[in-house]
Amino acid sequence: MKSLWAQYSEELRGTQFIEKDYGFISWSIMEECIYLEDIYVIPSRRKEGLALSLVEEAEEYGRKAGKPFSMAVIQLANNGHVESLKAHLAAGFTPFMVEHGKIWLKRSIKEK
Repeated sequence: MKSLWAQYSEELRGTQFIEKDYGFISWSIMEECIYLEDIYVIPSRRKEGLALSLVEEAEEYGRKAGKPFSMAVIQLANNGHVESLKAHLAAGFTPFMVEHGKIWLKRSIKEK
């Protein structure tokens, strides 16, 4: 069963969620891409490739919708932004814009 936050976000904004016992990812299908909104893995399970697994699972929805890439944003004012950037880069994301205290990244969705 989805958390109340996931149910609320889906109803209010159309945000989609994948929730696991170790973390979650939320995303929206945009006109040009799939926009990854939030990715979280509990600290005790980090560095196991679980965030990448969540990204790939969400990107499957983007692939089915015909989107060529996924996009994410890191807010530099957030705690943990350096670790988040390292994780995104390790997962194959490429920065393409820095603006208003945010780093915008994208990653090609590979065909299966």
